[in-house]
Amino acid sequence: MVPRLLKMQKDQFGRIFGIPVWHSNDTLPEGTMEWAQEFREKNPVSLQRSNRGGYQQDIPKEEFPRKFLDHLIERTHSLPPYSIINLWLNINKEGDYNVTHCHGGSDLSFVWYLTDAGTKEDKGRLIFRDPHAFGNAKFDRYLEFKGDTIQWEMKAGDFIAFPSYLEHRVEPHTSKEDRISIAGNCSC
Repeated sequence: MVPRLLKMQKDQFGRIFGIPVWHSNDTLPEGTMEWAQEFREKNPVSLQRSNRGGYQQDIPKEEFPRKFLDHLIERTHSLPPYSIINLWLNINKEGDYNVTHCHGGSDLSFVWYLTDAGTKEDKGRLIFRDPHAFGNAKFDRYLEFKGDTIQWEMKAGDFIAFPSYLEHRVEPHTSKEDRISIAGNCSC
């Protein structure tokens, strides 16, 4: 592979080593919420991973409805070719959250929101942490766009995919309504 040459003009600011993120929004297929609730009723024991409180459980591929999978595939045509490694269901009640984490052993991760992620006040943000943040602490204070996180407001129907090494978290849920999402890891 031949390295690309970056040409910059004198006194020009640019960005290198950008991190790709894919985001789309579409209406949910009919029956999505009912399926999620039924899945939880059939599998009541929650796993403990990055979640603090809330419900998290692996979804066997054969139990994930084909129409939902087709819906995701249709929406992800701009991603690199991939295959899904694993899926899980997340249900957060008021006060539940996920600590900062990443998804080792995969290339891409995604989250598909079945409900709005929060209230008008907290906006249900999915928060990504800049992997270079610790090395730039002194330098960043001189930049216009300083900070080590980017916050993304998530609504029902939002789908977001990102490299699995990108650390992320969600703040404590403040709504009385459940925050429900399906997450997964992919191999490219």
